Amino acid sequence: MLEDLGSDKARQKALFMQEGFGLDTKIDECMSQMRGVLDTRSTDPRIMSAFANALRYYRELLMEMRRRESLSESERIDEHLRRLEEAQRSRQRMKGAEAYRP
Repeated sequence: MLEDLGSDKARQKALFMQEGFGLDTKIDECMSQMRGVLDTRSTDPRIMSAFANALRYYRELLMEMRRRESLSESERIDEHLRRLEEAQRSRQRMKGAEAYRP
C-alpha cells in the first residue's frame, strides 16, 4: 500500500509545529483514545482500524518527543525560532489569501 506523501509531509509539519506542552497533551489524548477503543465491546472491524490509527499516531508523537529530547539547548532554541518563523509565514499566507478573495 502506498502512502500519500502529501499527507505525510503535512503530518510531519504538524508535529514539528507542536510546542512541547502541546506534544505532551496530544500523547495523553492519544492514550485515552486507545483505551476507549479497547474498552469498547464490539466486533466491528473498524474498532481495530481506529486503534491501529491511534497507535500509529502515538508512535509518531513519541518519536518526535524523543527527537526533541536528544537536541542540545542551542538546537532547541533554533527549532523554536524556526517554528515561530513558520507560524509567521503561515499567517502572512492566510492574509494574502483573504486579500484575493472576491
